[in-house]
Amino acid sequence: MLKRFFFLFICLGLPLSLLAQTKAPTKDDTAKEAAVFERLITRLHYENDGTGFEEFTRAIRVQSEAGVEAYGQLVFGYSSATENLEVNYVRVRKPNGQIVETPPSNAQDLAPEVLRSAPMYSDYRQRHVTVSGLRPGDVLEFQTTTRMHTPLAPGEFWYEYSFPRRLAVTEVRLEVDIPKARDLRIKSPDRKYTTSESGDRRTYTWVVQNIVPKRP
Repeated sequence: MLKRFFFLFICLGLPLSLLAQTKAPTKDDTAKEAAVFERLITRLHYENDGTGFEEFTRAIRVQSEAGVEAYGQLVFGYSSATENLEVNYVRVRKPNGQIVETPPSNAQDLAPEVLRSAPMYSDYRQRHVTVSGLRPGDVLEFQTTTRMHTPLAPGEFWYEYSFPRRLAVTEVRLEVDIPKARDLRIKSPDRKYTTSESGDRRTYTWVVQNIVPKRP
């Protein structure tokens, strides 16, 4: 019987200067950024049959009108044939502690313009969410879950991830939770990871902290 493998390719996309950075960025390092990602967390959970879910959690400190323009409307893509998308929450945390929730009515499912030239991707959808009350100085928080109910290849799963290069990030975290007995191939030549086990599951975790974008 052929062994089944989960292929995970971790592409850092980070210069060595960022990998070696240990001190937290100062306000001067990020003062000119439109936004700073305080938390950028991706959690993946796979079953042996190829189903599972991806959970994305973001906390973004918006620092200027350019940041409001960039993140005032969120767009989440998914395949309606194989996935269900859940927007768990979208909220704005004001400097005084007030929280402004974005209601579900602010979301619209749309077919992107690319389908006109590429009809073979007719199952691809985008959910557009207009964020309520976002202003400079606020922290935008949101979380989505994409549930894969129909695997592209039954019994198989794979994932590719690149750590950000051109974003200011306090912490980015990737967690991959799979059956412990699953045969596994991981390509992560430049970045170490940790593993933990609970019952019949094993979790692989990568963490990068204090990324300051390097631009000309």
